[in-house]
Amino acid sequence: MGYWPDPLAENHLSSFQSAFEGLGFEVCEDGALEAGFEKVAIYALHGQPKHAARQTADGNWTSKLGNEWDIWHEQDALNGPVYGEPVLFLKRTVNS
Repeated sequence: MGYWPDPLAENHLSSFQSAFEGLGFEVCEDGALEAGFEKVAIYALHGQPKHAARQTADGNWTSKLGNEWDIWHEQDALNGPVYGEPVLFLKRTVNS
């Protein structure tokens, strides 16, 4: 069973930002790998959030495509007419 935080009841970028901030993330500049942090990227198309991806320790990204498989990909590999492009990056300190 999946988890959908209450702030995501509405499909707005600000709702996604609030949900991730509630999990300890803060907005950051980009998806560049930073030691000691984990990052997420929110993809949007025409201003509407469509997808989220999490950065892996090697700097690549992982995400789930709907009900399908988890995939590993480069940050921009999903850019296009389905998911849009990354428009918001957030990071939080990795717990040791």
